[in-house]
Formats: sequence, structure tokens, C-alpha cells
Amino acid sequence: MPHPFSSLHWVCVCVESSRNCWLCVWSCFRTLVFVLKTLQKKEEASFEFQVLQKRKWAVEFLPSGVKDVCLECICVPFSVRTPTLLGARRERKQAREKGRERKNSPLQAEERGEEIAFACANLRKRMRGSRCLTVATALLTLVALKAYIEWTAEEEERFPTPHGAGWHSSPITPAQPSKEEALVFIPQHFNASMQQLRQSIPRAKAYWNEKQHRIFRVLEGDLEGNASRDECFGSRAADKASKIKDFGSYSELYRNFILYDECRTFPLLINQPTKCISSGKNHTFLLLAIKSLPGNFAARQAVRDTWGQEGAPGGLPIRTVFLLGTAQGRSGPRLQRLVDYESQLFGDILMWDFEDTFFNLTLKDNLFLNWTLEYCRDVSFILKGDDDVFINTPKVLDYLGSLDVQKPLYMGQVMANASPFRIRKSKYYVPESYYVGPYPSYAGGGGYIFSGSLARWLHFVSRHIAFYPIDDVYTGLCFQALGIHPETHPGFQTFDIAEKDREDPCVHRKLLLVHRRSPQQTLQLWKRITDSELRC
Repeated sequence: MPHPFSSLHWVCVCVESSRNCWLCVWSCFRTLVFVLKTLQKKEEASFEFQVLQKRKWAVEFLPSGVKDVCLECICVPFSVRTPTLLGARRERKQAREKGRERKNSPLQAEERGEEIAFACANLRKRMRGSRCLTVATALLTLVALKAYIEWTAEEEERFPTPHGAGWHSSPITPAQPSKEEALVFIPQHFNASMQQLRQSIPRAKAYWNEKQHRIFRVLEGDLEGNASRDECFGSRAADKASKIKDFGSYSELYRNFILYDECRTFPLLINQPTKCISSGKNHTFLLLAIKSLPGNFAARQAVRDTWGQEGAPGGLPIRTVFLLGTAQGRSGPRLQRLVDYESQLFGDILMWDFEDTFFNLTLKDNLFLNWTLEYCRDVSFILKGDDDVFINTPKVLDYLGSLDVQKPLYMGQVMANASPFRIRKSKYYVPESYYVGPYPSYAGGGGYIFSGSLARWLHFVSRHIAFYPIDDVYTGLCFQALGIHPETHPGFQTFDIAEKDREDPCVHRKLLLVHRRSPQQTLQLWKRITDSELRC
């Protein structure tokens, strides 16, 4: 017995208003997909797109001979064999009289056209309400779809989880060479981890891929050149544009990053040379290195008043520094004097003379490593984070105090199997002409911890890894080159927690770090989780 849908044909036509034709076509297409899935006979289906004269547009699941079948925007099912499904009672009666043998005898194209025209005439008045409902439903569905797409893009912008990212634990594999061997790095003899990094980067014509593989070849001696070049200006900067075919389509910040991505030396405008010195000894257990912008005064003050307080709880010295560049743009507000006064008042600002933009966060990390090697080289652990995170400092100290300080650590909320964003409007957008390939496993840049003893190794290997515009991805590349894999910890929630728990002090008391919180939320949460009368 044939399927009840097998005798149906579908037609969607519009002649009165060409602006709404796409709604009609889309509605008909959606219904047809359902029918075809039901029949599971896609090979028997076909659509004909016809542009008729006098703004008559049609999408038909009908014989090609049937064209001018209706005079309104309408999308309804037609039965070739039993067109009375549309209410043509006269045709239904004739079909019964002719008997079942009519099912096996095809109608002529002219006869079918007449039946369909007759059905349309009967439906013009009775289907007006149904048509409006169909069009309204289609319009609302498309509006909802548009809103969902925009919301998804906004969520990706707000919580930058690269496509395909997952959180996985990986055992730490410390790099074997000693510090002296690392500093006397012999380019001709790559260690296994550097070779692994080289193999993980596709050989493609993308700008960064070609640049990094050239560095590998220089290190191996296949090419002449300086693998750790530090060149801010000169002819090479201008020549880079010719290596990217669509360089003109890049944003201004992106273009500036590429033109000066080999410039790694900038003056230190505000320094704290004695930050890690206590009682004449240069030793700090935990250094909180917080990335901030010059204008984020309230965020920095909230950190100082809460989880960023300096001291030595349990005999474990904590120090805090805020990492800043200069204010963006020449037309921006003049904040230098305010930041100078803030530094004199609190003594925790590190400021370099480069424009503080998103793409310069990699540069900021590199300059901080320079500073650490000179002024805080004996620090046990470094926590890098944003100024809008909330850190449960007592719990962080308890955890770190239980670890072996000699064991290399790189810990946070780990992104694995990630890939670049290709959404142009996202600030994490990476053009295919710039980089092709997967990302290494890395800890989310909102907040992560690594061993202080690794600072000199990171600084060393960064000289042989081309700057990348996404700072936490670049850090992951450097750790991979050292053979150290990120270790995930459930207490790091850099993409926030469930909305119902965001003001719950008991939930935050169990976490190490969560992103993001406003200065007001930070003050309130800190007061509540440090309340001795809190019972969870």
C-alpha cells in the first residue's frame, strides 16, 4: 500500500509581492524536506525554480508543464491523483466514480493544470488566514534564528572558547635539560619536544606558518639568519605586507601587530625593582601578575582590597603587580599622571611604553618575563590573570603549599583540540591567510599558574617562537616547545559558572579562580567567603 504522502505534490507561488516570495519558498521547502524524509526517497524528488513574467515566482514539486497555477503568495500541498485533498469536492466525487484504476493512470499535464488552478481559486479566500499564519511563523522562525546566531557570536566573543575546545587532564612531562643546557641551546640538536612542535605546525602558505618554519630551518642551520631577531623598524617591517595577499582587509590593529611583531624591547616607564625583596631576601612564594589597562582603576583597587592583598599568610609571601601598557591612541584620555600617582601610592604598577591593545598581550607577557628574570627570579609560583577575575587566594595557597616546588607546573582550565576563530567580527578572529592548523593544548588566559623556575625557560624558548596575536595560545606554544603539557584543575573556571551560582559564596569558596566579576561583585564575594560565620 503506498505511503499516504506519496501522492502529494507541492507548489509554492507568489505574484503579488516579490518581497515576500522568499518566505513562501522557505516554508514550502521546509514542508517538502519533511515529506521527503518521511518517504525516504530523496532520489525521486526534485525542485524547479522558475522566474515567471510579471513578478510570478514559483518553486514547484510538479511536472514542468504546470507553471501559471495561482495568483497569490501561497504554499500548499496538491495531490495530482486526488486534488480534492484541497477541498475540491467535485474532483473527489469524480475520483471515487472512476474507481481505484485511476491511481495507476497518470493525468495529462493540461488536466492537472486545470485541477490546480481550480483548487487555487477555491483556496484564495479560505486560505488567507492560513497563509498569514504560515508567513508569520516563517518570519518568526527566521528572526529567532538570526537572534540565536547573533547570541552565539556574542557568547563566543564574551567567552572565547575556540571551536572544538575540550577540557582534558594531561600528565606533566618535564623538560629534561638542565638550566645551563637550556641557556647554551645548540640549534643543530633539537630536543624531542621542539621537533614535536615543528611537526604539529602544518607547512602551509599562511604567513605565521611560513615564518615559524623558517625559524626552525635557521635553528637547524639550513638557512642563514637570526632566529631570535628583535627588529622594531626597517625595510623588513614594510615588506611583510606583500607576503599576505589580503593584508589590506586586516584591521588596523592586526596590521600593526604584523608589521612590528619582531619588536620585543620597550622602555619600562614604571618599575617596582624591590617588589620581591623582603627582609633583604629576594624570595616570593606566589606572584600575582595581573593584566590590566591604564583606565581600569576601579578593577585594580578591588583586587588590592580583596584577593590581591600582599602579605605572608602561613609564612608564604604573596606579591602583586599589575601589567600595563600605555593608553590607546593619541586621541585618548591622558592617564599617565594618574597611573604615576597610583604607582606612588600603592607600589604595584609595571608599565611599558607600548600601546596597550588586545594583540599586544603577547608582547606584555614577554616583557613581564624579562622583568621577572631581573627582579623576581626566585619566585616559586606565578599566577597570571585578568583584572576582572575572582581568585580564592587562601585556597590557592593551600593547594600550592601541598605541591613539590621542584616539579614543573603549568595549570589552569585547559583547552584541547582547539582551532582558530574564523568569525571576522570576533576579536579572536584569525584569518586563514595568517595561520592554518590546530592550536596546542593551553590553559585559558583568564587565569593560570606556572612554576617560577620556568620563567627563564619560557623567555629563552620564546626567542625562537614567532609572536602570535592570541596570548594564551602563544604561551601554550612555548610550553609545548619545552615539553610541558598543561594540567587541568576543576577549580579554574575561566568561562564562569552557572548563573544561579554566581553570587553563592559557598560555591566560590570551593573554587580557585573564576572569570569574570565586576569590582562590586568582587568586593561582595570576598567579604562573604572570608566571613568566619559562613556555613556551607
